Amino acid sequence: MASAAPTYPGQRPSSEYRAEEWSQRLRSTTTWEAAADALRHWRAHLGAGVRVRPLTPPHEGQTIALAIRLGPAHILAPCRVRTTIDTDEEFGFTYATLPGHPEEGEESFVLRRGADSITFDITAVSRPADLLTRLGGPLARAIQHKVTQGYLRLEGLG
Repeated sequence: MASAAPTYPGQRPSSEYRAEEWSQRLRSTTTWEAAADALRHWRAHLGAGVRVRPLTPPHEGQTIALAIRLGPAHILAPCRVRTTIDTDEEFGFTYATLPGHPEEGEESFVLRRGADSITFDITAVSRPADLLTRLGGPLARAIQHKVTQGYLRLEGLG
């Protein structure tokens, strides 16, 4: 899996891909350092009930395995971190799907520091990767939305 190429080319999405954006303003008591530390240690994912391996901070080229619980089973979703950003105004990363992920696409998790607030933005571009995911369209979308809402809580910082 470490040598597998992402299934999403990283270009502007065609009409075959669904592009979505979510944004959450964090509590005014949340510090930049605490928010960045939470994202760096995968707490958005862990708080949404997604298991991440390895749990090392995201870095470019890193291959990760996500496991999303669905009843008694888990959906496995391999990804590769494509980019990271760490400036005074932005912190985050983008990962792309790998073969075996139920979707083809990429997802970005970015904290943005404004004059008086911190915003957590998530952007996803995806389409079903296989027939099963296509057939489960509304259910697959509902699972994605539920997990994303969990991400936005950023493990208690939202």
